[in-house]
Amino acid sequence: MAAAQNGRVNTFCSLGLGSGEDFEDANEVDALADAVEAIYRALIWVLATTGLRMGEVVELRVRDLDVKRRRLRIERSVTFIRGLGAVVGPPKSGKARTVPLTILALAFLVSQAEGKAPDDLLFTTGRGKQIRTNNFKARYFDAAVRRVNEIAVEDAAGGPVTLPTISADLWVHDLRHTAASWAVQSGASVKSVQRMLGHATAAITLDTYTGLFDQDLDHVAERMEDLILASVKVEGPQKDHGPDG
Repeated sequence: MAAAQNGRVNTFCSLGLGSGEDFEDANEVDALADAVEAIYRALIWVLATTGLRMGEVVELRVRDLDVKRRRLRIERSVTFIRGLGAVVGPPKSGKARTVPLTILALAFLVSQAEGKAPDDLLFTTGRGKQIRTNNFKARYFDAAVRRVNEIAVEDAAGGPVTLPTISADLWVHDLRHTAASWAVQSGASVKSVQRMLGHATAAITLDTYTGLFDQDLDHVAERMEDLILASVKVEGPQKDHGPDG
């Protein structure tokens, strides 16, 4: 069960970037991962911490995981087309990229890779088939969102809601936006976020997440001061009273 929250404040979630992006906080993602079918728990955390597109993550193979460097190599994406089935091609940008992994995401991926051959899919359905994006959302993701909100209401029992709740309109792709927001909050530059998400240019990243980077400016001076004070003790200006005091 996800940890309870008291008066959750997430400024990044309330920026409203105009196209419906939704940024979840860690408690919400934890609740969602707990509520989804157990086989897909790792998938939720990998999506929320890497910013991968769904077509990229369900095409990941064991060989794409570099455990030693804590990296994922994103070289392919899959699209499901009626009459053709799974069509595998390059990522949306047309270029391969390398994505860093948190220790948590790495642990989930190592577990997913256990006992599999290099060409095996890291994520599959319960029957070992490739995950289809639309099926996953309709059958499992939406159900998990509903369950999170049901648990919060049941726990409140008529009182104030303290457990995480999630927008009923949440899309799987919103976890990509969540990863971007966490990266910015962690101090990542526009270029770093661009490389992580696989945008063709940094301009696309900045245009998409302008609100996030504007918000982050408020913390630049604070981090700069922390950096200085970690090394030296600086005395503030002394008031000059002149020769007469």
